[in-house]
Amino acid sequence: QRGGDQVPAKDEKDVDALAQKICSAGHILIAGLAGSAGVARIFNDCLLGLGLLSTYISDRVELERFVSRLDRDDLVFGISHSGETQEIVHALRRGKENKAFTIGMTNFVSSPVARLADVALLTSVPETLLGSYSCQPRIAQLALLEFITFRISSILKREGSGYRK
Repeated sequence: QRGGDQVPAKDEKDVDALAQKICSAGHILIAGLAGSAGVARIFNDCLLGLGLLSTYISDRVELERFVSRLDRDDLVFGISHSGETQEIVHALRRGKENKAFTIGMTNFVSSPVARLADVALLTSVPETLLGSYSCQPRIAQLALLEFITFRISSILKREGSGYRK
């Protein structure tokens, strides 16, 4: 879904457009704290394995330092199950100020992360007794990122030289 407008993705073309945006980014910053940090790290490893220039950050201070150097050629990918993690919200806001493209992954459509991101990726995990400490939100996030990673891989192969070096 598009942040702000909340236009739902209609088909695979929307996912391919997002995957293409990720492929064409100069530098990709993937940010996640607490439970989302592991998901961010795994996604970063996948992108690096495909040859994309990507950095994973879960440290609050380093996140501020790094996001302030991004520009219009770059991409900020913030992951927050609640959509309210202040550091992720700030990273997306700062990325937008620097004209970077922003993607937010959250479970809540009305959250600051969903509203602020250029594109909001929404999971749909019912709340449990454990809340965000449950494995369910992470499994949903990883499944969605696996699908996007597959589309990125297909695009890179289609471009002729396979994965970027």
